[in-house]
Amino acid sequence: MAIKALTGLVPEWFTPSSEKEADSPARFKLKPLDSMQIVEIQNFHDETKGAVKAEGLYRAFELSLIDWENVFDAQDRRLKPTRNNIKAIPIEIIAECGAHAITISYLTEDDEKNS
Repeated sequence: MAIKALTGLVPEWFTPSSEKEADSPARFKLKPLDSMQIVEIQNFHDETKGAVKAEGLYRAFELSLIDWENVFDAQDRRLKPTRNNIKAIPIEIIAECGAHAITISYLTEDDEKNS
C-alpha cells in the first residue's frame, strides 16, 4: 500500500462563532498540524470524555496560529500574534480555534479521493 503525504492541507482563516455577527470580527489564520504535532496533541486526549483536554486545545491553537486580525488589548492597541499574547485570548476562543486546527489537520474523504 502506498503512503500519501498530507498535501492539500493549507492554512485558512477561521472566525470563532462568537465573532461571526461582529462588524469587525476577530479572525485567526491557522495552519494544519503536522504528524508530530498531532501526536503531541493526542497526549491530551481524555478517554472518559472522548475529547481533547483544554491544555491540548490550547497547544493546538499555539502550534497552528500564523496570524490574527481584530485582536486588541484593553487600550485598543492591536495585539501581535505572539506566544505571550495568546494568554490574553479568552479560553473559549482558544478552545474553538484549537479544535478547528485539529480538524483541518486531517484530509476529508473527498480530499483523499481527489488527491
